[in-house]
Order: sequence, then structure tokens, then C-alpha cells
Amino acid sequence: MKTHSLQSSKNSSASTEWIELDEGNQGDRDWLKSQSNLDATITEMLLDVTPRSRCVHTSNGVLVTLVRPDRRRDVDRQDLDLWIESNRVITICRGADPLAADAAQRVDAGAEHGDGMTLLAVLTVKLAGPMEAPVSELVDKVDDLEDDALKNDDSELLTEVNNARHDALAMRRRLNAIRDVVSTLALNPEPSLRDLDVSSLRRAADYLGHLVTRLDATRDRLILLFDQLSASEQHRINRAMQKLAVVGTVFLPLSFITGLLGINVAGIPDSHDPLGFWLVCAFLGVNAIVALLIIKWKKWI
Repeated sequence: MKTHSLQSSKNSSASTEWIELDEGNQGDRDWLKSQSNLDATITEMLLDVTPRSRCVHTSNGVLVTLVRPDRRRDVDRQDLDLWIESNRVITICRGADPLAADAAQRVDAGAEHGDGMTLLAVLTVKLAGPMEAPVSELVDKVDDLEDDALKNDDSELLTEVNNARHDALAMRRRLNAIRDVVSTLALNPEPSLRDLDVSSLRRAADYLGHLVTRLDATRDRLILLFDQLSASEQHRINRAMQKLAVVGTVFLPLSFITGLLGINVAGIPDSHDPLGFWLVCAFLGVNAIVALLIIKWKKWI
């Protein structure tokens, strides 16, 4: 357990106690259960691992859970739970590289001032900051996909576009969950917390909104690109079906005539004429040419 003192930006004599706990430390877990003076329900919620970001209001404070939004969160979980009171903040970090470490160093050095809401805003930006690179990479990838789509209509691009859409939706869903929590708390804090400064929290919400907006724009571009590639693929299929229909139209009368002449009965015209075979071939050729001319005249090809 580590304890820090966050000096108020409004009153130099006021401070907020910040208690930093490690979820993997049994001593910290025991302290939270027996010496934190928190309700047992709140304690269990702080220790509970939830897959979603959340904000739980109570009469004494607010419990906030922030789930790391990057794609490696299932491999190396670094989620963060906070209990915020008017003059005390308890944080529980998970993962080998606690997210609160940098913020703790700044607080101890006196470089960070504010209260519980300020600390929440700092940790939120720290949590979402690593998403800048994946979002930029996704935007660059969409640029490349659009260029490739203009050069060729490779059907494999559809798979790449679909994978990019999946990444965009996953990142947006996680980032938007954090933004909803922060925005709700900034707009409607509990009565016991209304003396706290929420301006930094609003700025954090704006930052998250910026990332979500970029993902929304990228998702819309991917939808348009997917529709364009799907239309091109459908056009290729239609052209192939049209060619097959033309071939079938040309060979249908030829197949009928050859089938008719192939009937094993007496009375077939010119069956004993040495030139009969060539006469039939010539007739079939003329028939095919006439069929092609009619198809061309009708503008079917």
C-alpha cells in the first residue's frame, strides 16, 4: 500500500489523501476489507474484476471502474478501480505495469494539484493515451485500403476491410464506455462530490470524444469502402453470369438441332449423303452467327 497527498489547486492548506493499492498484494486486500472503513458491498465491487467500465454512485462517494481499451487488455490486464470521496481516493491497479505509477510520481513531486476528480482525469488520459497509436495506424491502413481499391478490385480486400471494421468497432466500444463514465460523472456528480473540480474531468471527456470521433469517421469510411468493393464484386459476378447466359443462348438451338438429328430412327434427311455432315455444320454455324448478331443488336453484350 502506498499513500500520497494530492494538494488542492484552490486551497494550499487542503489536500486529498490518495491510497494506492495493488490488487495482487494480499496485505492490500486485507487492509481494504478490514481497515478502509468502506461498506462491504463497495469493497467487494472494488475487488471484483468486471469486463466493462462502470460508474456506481452512492451517498458517500462514487466507485469508478476503467477497463483498458487497447487490444492487449485480455493478455495483460491493467484495469483500474477508484473509490472517490470528498477528501480521499482509493485506487486498485491490476497488471505488471500499474497505470497509476506515473501519476503517483508527479503527485509526490508536487507537479500535480487538484482533488479526486483531477486524479480520475489524469488516470483516464493515462489509460486511453496508448490508443492514439492504434487509432492512427488504423486510419493509415484505411488510407492504403482506399488506394488499393482504386487500383484494383481484388476480392481479398473485402476481408481486409472487414477485419479493419472489426478493429474499429472494438476500439470504439471500449473507448466510448470510458467516455460515458467520465462524461456522466463530470455532468452530474453526487451531492457529496459537488465541491470537487470537474473541469479536468470534462477535458478528459473531450479527449476521449476526440478519439471516438476519429474512430467514427474511420468506421464510416470503411463502411463506404466495403459497399464499394461489394458492389464491384457483385458487378463481376453479374458479368460472369451474363457471359454464361450468352453462351447458353448461342448453344441452345445448336444443341436442339444436333439432338434432333441424332435420333436413332429412319428418315433423317441426308443421312446417306456424303456432304450431309458438312451441310449440317454450315447450317449450325450460320445459326450461331445469327444468334450472336441478335444478341448484339439487343445490346445484351
